[in-house]
Amino acid sequence: MKKIELKLENKTIEVDQYSNLQDIFKERNIIVARTNNKIVSINSNINCSCTVEPIYTNTEPGARAYRQTLCFILSMAAKELFPNKKLIIGHSLGHSFYYYFLDETVNPEILDQLKIKMKEIIEKDIPINENYMTWSRAVDYFNSLKQHDTAKLLEYKTDDTVKIVECNGFKELYHMPLAPSTGYIHKFNLINKSTGFLLHFPNSSHPETLTPINEMPVIFNIFQDYKKWVKIQEVHCVGKLNELSYTKNIRHFIKLSETEHDRQIVNIASKIKENVDSVKTILIAGPSSSGKTTFSKKLALALEIIGIKPINISLDDYYLPHDQVPLDEFGEKDLETVHALNINLLNDNLVDLLDGKETYIPLNDFKNGIQTLQGRKLQVHSNNVLILEGIHALNDELTAKIPKKSKFKIYISALTGLNLDDNNRISSTDNRLLRRMVRDYNFRRYSADNTFNIWPSVNRGEKKNIFPYQGSADIAFNSALPYEIAVLKIYAEPLLKTITPENKNYNEAVRMLNLLNNFAPIPEDLVPSDSLLREFIGKSYFKY
Repeated sequence: MKKIELKLENKTIEVDQYSNLQDIFKERNIIVARTNNKIVSINSNINCSCTVEPIYTNTEPGARAYRQTLCFILSMAAKELFPNKKLIIGHSLGHSFYYYFLDETVNPEILDQLKIKMKEIIEKDIPINENYMTWSRAVDYFNSLKQHDTAKLLEYKTDDTVKIVECNGFKELYHMPLAPSTGYIHKFNLINKSTGFLLHFPNSSHPETLTPINEMPVIFNIFQDYKKWVKIQEVHCVGKLNELSYTKNIRHFIKLSETEHDRQIVNIASKIKENVDSVKTILIAGPSSSGKTTFSKKLALALEIIGIKPINISLDDYYLPHDQVPLDEFGEKDLETVHALNINLLNDNLVDLLDGKETYIPLNDFKNGIQTLQGRKLQVHSNNVLILEGIHALNDELTAKIPKKSKFKIYISALTGLNLDDNNRISSTDNRLLRRMVRDYNFRRYSADNTFNIWPSVNRGEKKNIFPYQGSADIAFNSALPYEIAVLKIYAEPLLKTITPENKNYNEAVRMLNLLNNFAPIPEDLVPSDSLLREFIGKSYFKY
C-alpha cells in the first residue's frame, strides 16, 4: 500500500493512502477535521499527503457541524415516527432552532416521542456516511417521500450526481460535513414554543452545557410574520424562488417584496406619529450589514409624508480620535465598544437640541482622518424628531441624559426566512456576510479574504454590544428580502473564487459558494433604485 504524509499540529506521520481520519482522531470532542484548509468529515479517507487539523466542538466550525448533525438526527427521528407528517425547520432563536409540523400544532406527547427516539438514535451510535445518487434517482427519491421542496431544489442543479448523507437508510442532501456517527451528539433538548418547538443546542463557548434560551418575543414575532408572508406568496424555499427566476413573474415578486418592506416602514412611522408628543429621538440599531442607513432614510421619507420633519444624526460623527479609542482584550483598537464614542458630547448635544437650542454637532471625515467638532449647525422645532442610527443606539448608556419617554427604539436585522428545503435553513448571519462582502468590494475595494478576516471580530462585537439590547426595542424591522441572495450571488461568486486552498479562509469560501450554488441568479437591473439592497450592490437613489 502506498504511503502518504499527514502534517499534524506538531508532528508529521506516515500512513497508508486512503486511511480513514477516524483512525487518527479518536476523541469524541473532535467532530470534523480540516485538510488543507477545507473541513471534511472524520469518515473521510485521505488520498494524498496533506496538512490535517482536528476541529473541536468548542469552535465555530465544530459547533456548526454539531448543530447540523443534531438537525439531521431530529429529521431522521421525525421521519421514523411520523412518516406522514411534514416537519419544517424555521428560524434561529438564540441557541436553538424553531421547528413546526405543517398544519399541526405540536403537543407534549409528540415532543416526548421525538425526544425519546432521538436519544435512542444517539445511543445506537449509528454511522453517518456521505454518498452519491444520480440526479434523476435523487429527484424521484425525494418526491416519493413527499419532500417536494428538496426535489425542487435539485431541479435547478445541473450536476449529474447528487451528494447525500445517509444514516440507517435515512437520506438528506449534503450541505456540510457532519459528525461521523450519531453518538457524537450528547447535549440537546426539545422545548414547546408557540405551535411548534425549539431544538435547543449548546453554544460553541460551552459545548457541554445548555445555556438558558432568551425568549426574544419581538424577534420571534418578526420571524413568524415573515414566514407567513413568504408562505402566502408561495415562495418559502429556494426551489420556488428559482422557479420564478426563470420567468417574468420574478419582476412581480421583487415588486411585492419591496412593497412589503415599504408597508412595514410606513407602519413604523405611524406608530411614531401616535406618540409624537413625547417621542423626540428615534434610535435605530442592528448588526453589521442590516441596512440601517437605507432604513433610516426610508423611514425619514415615511415620516415626512405624515408631517414629521426628521433630522438625521450619524453616530459615526461621534467617534473619538483614533489615539483615544480604548483597546480590546487583544490589545487592538476596539471600535465596536460604545466607549469608542464621545458619549458626553453626544448627550450634551442631544439635551441642547431637545431644549430647542441652536447647536453645533461634529463631523467626521474618516477618509482624511479629520474631525470637526463644530461641523453642522442644527436646531429642533416642534415638528422635528431626531434620528440616530448606529450599532450602539439601543444601549441606554449612549443616551443616558435623554428621558426614556422621549426615545423610540428600533431594532433592525436581516432575518432570513427563506429555506433551502424543509430540513435546511439559511443562516441570517451568512446573509449579512454576503451583503458585507459585496459592499466591502463595491465601495472600499476590499477582497473577500479581507471581509472574512474581520468578520469574527465584527461578530464578537455584535454579541457584546448589539444583541443584548435587542429586547429593549419598541419595534423591530426585518430588512431581509427573499430574493436578495440570488442577486448577491452575481457579485459574491467571483470574489469567493479568488480564495485558494492555501488560504485559511478557504473552507468558508467553499461553504458560501456551496450556498450560492443553490440559487439561480437574478440580474441586478431588476432591483429598484430605492431598494435597501442597493446599499450593498450600488446605484442607489439614496446618497450615503
